[in-house]
Amino acid sequence: RGGKATLWEGGVRGVAFVAGAGVPQELAGTVNNELIHITDWFPTLLGVAGGSINGTFPLDGKDQWKTITSKNQSSPRDEILLNIDLHTSAIRVGDLKLVVNNQSFDGWWYPPVNSTENKKHGIHVPVTKEAKAIDMGNGVEVCLFNVTADPREKLNLAQYNMDTVKLLMQRIEQYMVGSDYVQPWTPPEDPTADPKLHGGMWVPWKSSSSSRTNKMGKY
Repeated sequence: RGGKATLWEGGVRGVAFVAGAGVPQELAGTVNNELIHITDWFPTLLGVAGGSINGTFPLDGKDQWKTITSKNQSSPRDEILLNIDLHTSAIRVGDLKLVVNNQSFDGWWYPPVNSTENKKHGIHVPVTKEAKAIDMGNGVEVCLFNVTADPREKLNLAQYNMDTVKLLMQRIEQYMVGSDYVQPWTPPEDPTADPKLHGGMWVPWKSSSSSRTNKMGKY
């Protein structure tokens, strides 16, 4: 479901492979569905190289080498914070994924080219009533999915599991009040970036000396 710039699985779930002398032969061709986040690669590769994270700042990532190279080894993480800001957030804990106020590309599916759905609807397939967000009032809409059993996010479980929804929302709030939380800030649109002003191409349009500064520093 979804795609780039969305919090649906089509926008956050990645595919990767690992090969080499460090991977046991018995694991060749197998599939690992444990939770692994992009931040895990640094401590994982550092550990493979014989390095240590001792003395570094606290890291979000975890060493996943045993998870990758061992059979039936669980991931050292049980949750992934997918996004967090004042309006749109998502978190996965175990099999469950909570999405708060993400409506980007909602209602569109991208099935395999030769599937029956594709032949019936073309590229886009309208989302069903069972998959739509639940309105909790105060401008908050939520979706709760078991993405292990339902990777296409077709059945919103929120209305049947409100206690779980509240617990996961509280978990997101804990991140927002944590000492490591950085207030999200998006620069306003700059009309001088318009490709029409640069030969019809997207190019860097400001010199390094013209960088602007916000309350958190330069960008």
